[in-house]
Amino acid sequence: MKMYNKMIQAQGLAVIEPSSQFQLFPFYRHAPGPHDVLIRIHYCGICRSDISSVKNEWKNSHYPLVPGHEITGVIEKRGDKVSRKLRIGDKVGIGCLINSCRHCDLCKDDLEHLCSKSVTYNQDTIMPMVQGGYSTCITVDEHYVVKIGKDMPLDASAPLLCTGISVYSALKQHRIGKNTKIAIAGHGSLAHIAIQMARVFGADVTVILAEEHIGDAMNLGAKHYLCTSDKQNIKRASNKFHFILDTISNNHDIVPYLELLKFEGTLCMIGMRPTFVQFPVTYLLLKRLRICGSMSGGMKELQKMFDFCSKHSIQCDFESVPASSEDILAAYERVLKDDAKCNYVIDLTKGIA
Repeated sequence: MKMYNKMIQAQGLAVIEPSSQFQLFPFYRHAPGPHDVLIRIHYCGICRSDISSVKNEWKNSHYPLVPGHEITGVIEKRGDKVSRKLRIGDKVGIGCLINSCRHCDLCKDDLEHLCSKSVTYNQDTIMPMVQGGYSTCITVDEHYVVKIGKDMPLDASAPLLCTGISVYSALKQHRIGKNTKIAIAGHGSLAHIAIQMARVFGADVTVILAEEHIGDAMNLGAKHYLCTSDKQNIKRASNKFHFILDTISNNHDIVPYLELLKFEGTLCMIGMRPTFVQFPVTYLLLKRLRICGSMSGGMKELQKMFDFCSKHSIQCDFESVPASSEDILAAYERVLKDDAKCNYVIDLTKGIA
């Protein structure tokens, strides 16, 4: 357990117990060490997993709890041994990863997010416990910071630290490219980013979603669509796709997707669904299909993703949310109702209410 002596006053929005209202919460960050940077937080995206942490759905939350892992801001202070690549005033981002062992095989392979000793927010492995991004500032080792291009807005960049890297990593792992027939299932922020990235990679992009969301998907660059209510059209598309990216976070049947896959096709699930998946194993046996998952990415890949998005002008659609309990909880309700057509990003530049 790591301890720090010098501290910096911070303020955040915290819940004191599961599902309570947010309240103004003064707490401390550690002062920057030789390899640390202190970041003034400008924006923090709202993720479905924030809600899980607040409600203690995973039974590992510690209270008081300040959520948030899609953090963007500006470097305010830096340690004397920080790389020259990070300077005071630089635009930067911090995702869910704030520490790892850095010497295991996974860390050496730039997969720090999979390290058995990786650290995220609200864990007691570092004391004082590192609170999340619904707050005024944060101190973190330079290794876990990514630079954000001058042409990329900090507010629109925040969701890329979770949504963006989850999609980018999955597409890169499976070498999605010009000869790939890909279907993207879902209509939320993961799907929106996936359409844009897959299009830039040169894939032939089909979306699988409800009729009311087709227009948005086609505007983002999808070439084809399968409406979930058109069973005949879906049946005609059997054995068509090399790869299906399932971005849906609620409970749903994956069997129709297995029917859509070609021989030796892959279904990759990146939506954090709450229950087990059930399907007949015969699909895997007779078509030699693969079902896999992916989540987040290592630091090197995260920086590559930001550089890629900057080069190709890929951004998340978002709605700005004032830093108040009422507004954040209203955004939570829309996320839970699957009523969110975009990401929600908390604006911390105007202070915390």
